[in-house]
Amino acid sequence: MFDDRAEADTLYRGLVARVKTPAQMRELHQALGLKSLDPQLLAKYLRDAKTPRARIAKMRALVKEWPDDFDVALALLDALEDGGDRGGARDLAERLRARPDIDAHVHTAIGELYLRLSTTDKSPADKKSDLAAGRRAFGEIVEFSPEDPVARRRLGDLLRAHGWYVEAQRQYETLAELAPDDASVPLLLAAAAQGQGQLEAAVRWLEKAEGGGAPAAGPDRGPAGVARALAATYLAWGRLAARQAKNDKELAALVARATRVLSDQRTKRSAHTSVRASLTWAHPELHPTLWSDALGSEMPAPEGDVAQGIAQVRLPRRAGIHVQVKIEPDELARTARLGAQAVLTVVFDELGKGEKIVKLPVKFESEGPSTLTFDIGDGEVTRG
Repeated sequence: MFDDRAEADTLYRGLVARVKTPAQMRELHQALGLKSLDPQLLAKYLRDAKTPRARIAKMRALVKEWPDDFDVALALLDALEDGGDRGGARDLAERLRARPDIDAHVHTAIGELYLRLSTTDKSPADKKSDLAAGRRAFGEIVEFSPEDPVARRRLGDLLRAHGWYVEAQRQYETLAELAPDDASVPLLLAAAAQGQGQLEAAVRWLEKAEGGGAPAAGPDRGPAGVARALAATYLAWGRLAARQAKNDKELAALVARATRVLSDQRTKRSAHTSVRASLTWAHPELHPTLWSDALGSEMPAPEGDVAQGIAQVRLPRRAGIHVQVKIEPDELARTARLGAQAVLTVVFDELGKGEKIVKLPVKFESEGPSTLTFDIGDGEVTRG
């Protein structure tokens, strides 16, 4: 049946429908050479277990049946956390860390668990211990593969997502040595610099990335297009901070800097649009998308790069316009548990006399919608 996927799927579902006991399911998976539980069955078990205690009991049983399925192990880890069994969660996390076959996703989940525990620890000693354990779990992503650029990038992104920008910069600098031809590295170094409050350094890195972009990628595509979108966003944040601090001198300098950086875009776009909306994020396991009705129907943002954590769209200034931030519904619970945030930045009348900049955090809740709508009014952004 391997040559006919439809027939194979029907056959597999028929076999699963006849499975009545865990032992039979284990035999089926062994016969098929599978080492993991069917994700749909795992999701069903989680739905059927209505309380954390029930989920703990069910996941413990499944871990015994599927000791090499890390999705099952992580489901147990979540259940222990939800059930308030902090000791059990730490014990399972350490047993997983001791395994030589876990991947970056598992290291990430363990690190995130410890960081969440550290935020609610009552003892300063426990808080310090959990925080160190979280950092250690992240660091182990590259410990056994120090020359893997993908692992190095993930570690840098995790550190940046949690606000450890200096450490993230070190990881990106190492990445630059490992992958000297990677055009995305200056973008990452710019993000680390911006996080440290070094806006000018960030813009210089972005200018370097823009100069290294491939012309064939188009004006809004490739590293060069991403660099322009990030530059526009970072400089908007800088102007917003200067206005809030009533620092007119700093604001004037930033307006002049942005005018030079964005001059080409303004002349090409100002006749048609007056609103720029961008969505930025850092966490490697946060996967939002930005949509708008700028062309009359819902479409994904045409500019940016999800791999670099930015999406951008330019909007006509008209009544009823809105943008949406979406994640896949099956990622909602995991995204909410991570607590990772994106930032929505909307700039009205960019660099004009009536410029207004709105910067909003975007966070998903486990019981909330997987699509968040933001209405773009006359200088205002409100949740729809």
